[in-house]
Amino acid sequence: MRVNGMTRDNFSISEMTECSFAERLGIDNTPDLATLETLGRTVTGLEKVRALLGYPVHVNSGFRCEAWERVLSARDFSAWCAAMQLPTDDAAWRHYFSDKAHAKGFAADVTCAQFGSPVEVLEAIAASDIPFDQCILEGSWVHISFDPRMRRQLLRKRFDRSGVARCEPLTSGP
Repeated sequence: MRVNGMTRDNFSISEMTECSFAERLGIDNTPDLATLETLGRTVTGLEKVRALLGYPVHVNSGFRCEAWERVLSARDFSAWCAAMQLPTDDAAWRHYFSDKAHAKGFAADVTCAQFGSPVEVLEAIAASDIPFDQCILEGSWVHISFDPRMRRQLLRKRFDRSGVARCEPLTSGP
């Protein structure tokens, strides 16, 4: 991948944006130029993760355009609106969507089976000096965000019976 004259050897723009499910729905998941710049910084972070783990890192999901994010987060958005006592309208969506790291190009959901389980991947990243914003254990993968806030938040995503997700701090090991 070539962004701003810098070459990233192990990740392509297509794997950071490709989504066959979105394509089936007729959704164009092509990022704009500003998001491509952000994806370049995210790929730099992923290269550090790959170097740390010593094995290829598989990107399950990278950039998500607004239309695709709306499809993926429909349940969570409805639950968020209920919790915030807001109607599920466009104004609420804009507020909810404004905090989505995938849509800004800051995040990727990854696995590294050759290294170990998602728990082991998260633990290795947490113990490293790699700067990140959030590292979230999401069941069978790890969500990692390189948002400029770089808060080093460690979280676990839990799903209720209806499939609605909630993040909680990871305080006592995965």
